[in-house]
Amino acid sequence: MKWRDKDINEPNVFLEEDFYTNVDKNLKIDETLYENKSNKRPYDKFDKNSRIKFYVILTLIAALVIIIFACIFIKSDREIVKYESMAKEYYKAGNYKEAAVIYEKLYEETGNIEYNIERSNVSRHIEADEIIREASNEVKLGGYEKAIEILLTVNPLDDTTANRVFQIKSQASSKWLSHIEKDIEDKKYQDAKTEIMRFLNLQPNHEQAIEIKKKIDNKLY
Repeated sequence: MKWRDKDINEPNVFLEEDFYTNVDKNLKIDETLYENKSNKRPYDKFDKNSRIKFYVILTLIAALVIIIFACIFIKSDREIVKYESMAKEYYKAGNYKEAAVIYEKLYEETGNIEYNIERSNVSRHIEADEIIREASNEVKLGGYEKAIEILLTVNPLDDTTANRVFQIKSQASSKWLSHIEKDIEDKKYQDAKTEIMRFLNLQPNHEQAIEIKKKIDNKLY
């Protein structure tokens, strides 16, 4: 504010024009402050270099996460290939139980239905293998009829299984027919007739058994 001294003895007078001039200046200063405050945004506290560093760090973290997941996937994929090969080797070697365990594990880990199908296929081999072993034990114990009955229930899933069934059944048949022929030699014709009929009931087209039956019939009639 401005005071004028016309005379030292006169009182100072406050001029109205000075008042309005000062008010106008104050208003302009307040408006400038308001504009500066209203134009500020939250992220203005970061300067340009800080924002660049932030984005670089964020990009590096994202890249690292991608690399980690990629490594995990590659490792998992390699493990799957490894166990697939192991299962196939066990299957070829006839180690069906080991192969079934691996296929079941692969199915649990991946959810791939193909592994479940392979497991079911191997399980049928396990069942057939157990039946063949049981039949083989019956042959050793002299239960030829029971051995053949068991073998007739086996589904030959492949050539290996079919050959095993054929060999054991041939062994059981040969020993059973030898026992029948021994009865004929001992003139136990009725016993021989009973046995040969039971044999033909299981294997009606067996040529050797048919010939033995004819021999027995000739002795009896």
